[in-house]
Amino acid sequence: MKYFGKFLKFQLERWIQRGVFHQLVFVAAIIAIISVGGGLLAWLLTGQFPNAFDGVWWSFLRLTDPGYLGDDEGAVLRVQSTIITVLGYVVFMGSLIAIMTQWLSRTLRNLESGMAPIAMRGHVVILGWTNRTPEILGQLLSAKARLSRFLEWHDQRKLRVVVVADEVSAERRYRLRNLLGSRWRERQVFLRAGSGLEPADLERFDLRRAAAILVPGDEFSYGGTESSDARVVRTLLNLRPILESIPEDARPPVVVEMFDPRKERAARRAMKGRLGVVPGDAVIARILAQTIRDRRLARVFIELLSQHRGCALFIRAFPELAGAHPMEVDGRFDRAVVIGAVRREEGRPVTHLNPPPDFRLERDDMLVLIARTYDDCEPTRDGGYDRPATRAVRTAAQQRSTRRVLILGWSYKTGNIIREVAKSELLDFHVTVVSRVPEAERDEIPDQALGEPSRVRVEHINADYAASGVLENMELRTFDSVMLLAGMTMETAEDADTRSSLGYELVKSLLEEQIPDGEKQPTVIVELVDPASTRLFSDPEDVVLVGPKLLGYLQANVVLLDELNSVFNELFAPGGAEVAVRPAADYGLTGSVSYSEVEQRVLSYGEIALGLLTGTGAASDEIELCPPPDRSWSCEGDGGIIVMVPRTGIERGHRQ
Repeated sequence: MKYFGKFLKFQLERWIQRGVFHQLVFVAAIIAIISVGGGLLAWLLTGQFPNAFDGVWWSFLRLTDPGYLGDDEGAVLRVQSTIITVLGYVVFMGSLIAIMTQWLSRTLRNLESGMAPIAMRGHVVILGWTNRTPEILGQLLSAKARLSRFLEWHDQRKLRVVVVADEVSAERRYRLRNLLGSRWRERQVFLRAGSGLEPADLERFDLRRAAAILVPGDEFSYGGTESSDARVVRTLLNLRPILESIPEDARPPVVVEMFDPRKERAARRAMKGRLGVVPGDAVIARILAQTIRDRRLARVFIELLSQHRGCALFIRAFPELAGAHPMEVDGRFDRAVVIGAVRREEGRPVTHLNPPPDFRLERDDMLVLIARTYDDCEPTRDGGYDRPATRAVRTAAQQRSTRRVLILGWSYKTGNIIREVAKSELLDFHVTVVSRVPEAERDEIPDQALGEPSRVRVEHINADYAASGVLENMELRTFDSVMLLAGMTMETAEDADTRSSLGYELVKSLLEEQIPDGEKQPTVIVELVDPASTRLFSDPEDVVLVGPKLLGYLQANVVLLDELNSVFNELFAPGGAEVAVRPAADYGLTGSVSYSEVEQRVLSYGEIALGLLTGTGAASDEIELCPPPDRSWSCEGDGGIIVMVPRTGIERGHRQ
């Protein structure tokens, strides 16, 4: 009997778990049992009913409607009526209302989370909610000319973006709306619940007819950056059978962010075809390393990686220029600077920035330009510059110097930063790393990556820089740069920036105590991972880089034009072309000259002039990329020329 009771309970649980219909059937069965049992009992005990059916009907009416309670006569019938009416409150009204309320709430919640399959064409799908997602979405929604061309290619009138998150709620939608502000478009953004790790979820997003698919990285997910890269590869494996079911020329391009560039091979094997890989950590590490070399370069990179802020990178095809060198045709553009070309090699776009003298444009090549708008990338003159047959000899003095760098915190990009600064041939570095992460758990940097042993020396200190006495004993004034990295031990972006802001205030307070007013202070470089944290840093002397903002721009623009990924990797990824700020004296320029003269003189050294830097200090420096040719500039002062040097070029020891 005991076993039978357990078996009956188990079967009842299975029945109820099958859904609303089965729950209603169960309640109806209880109502029927009470109605029949109560009616038969009243018929047998009272004799007030001519037959059993009338007794059952009487019982059902009392069960479903309490208003009949006062119509009964006789003590027995009234007691039965009261009991049946109370059961009606509990079983009929309570159970039905509870079931229907739960069903309605569940239905609304499912509709709110976007579980229903979508049906649209030419949309962009972002697979994953990370701290990059709002920035990517904002960049896509606020793009103008490049977005217009993207929509024209896909025969669409407006952009539609499907954002896939593990959980979709009114709170998340409200937060996204606040983050985007005026860029929010209710009818263009669709939040859907799902995961790229579940093949069944991917079928709900109409990926076969999408214009592009994007998979952002997440360094704060469970398992850190290694786990994020693994999830990206797993997502690509799930996408592969879906995309392979359509013709190759109709497949949407896929853009992914990976933290470890060494895993790009696995990503490309998982997804054949148009795959753009944005090396997130490597890009930020390179920008941070360039900023250590020269704090002023941060403004150049931020301008190139910001929407509607000064100049940006463009690529355009000019078949009529075939046979010329990209630098020779630079003189035809008054409002743009030609920095190289993109060429298809083995089916993939390959970028050649500041290419060698024997490089010649082919008919299908596209020029890489820096300009304020796409329309500025139009030739305005017939003649170009004459590229010299031999490179001029630099006569400016080049002296070797040593830089002391203090890195507070440890992240996966620390090793990349040290590897990048090690490439400076005229700068030696003494790097001190202070972190709570034990040295044994930090990314090992091979000796060959550091060059000559005397050039880069790395000192590890296992300590909490926020602890009392740690920074006080560091003699901060002796460092040239102090960098605060978003730590890998933090669980969220907010936690990482909270700790960085604490370290920043400690560093600034100590520098104010140790260095008298008017004397040069170390460059303070802060890496943030939450764009909202920028309001906490207002000192113009400091360099603040927001990783998700820069990477959001990169990924959004690669989605709109996948050939740009090759350009971004060549310029911002490790080993790419070098950007530097050099004094006019390095090129033998004196007095007042026009920018056209600057361009031609820099070209004689095999380098490309990108613009001018004016001002007397870091706070007052002004970046002017792509000045007009007739722009007059005084070579005297503390400004400089922003140039791009060949990959084989070396960094000069100029004043910073």
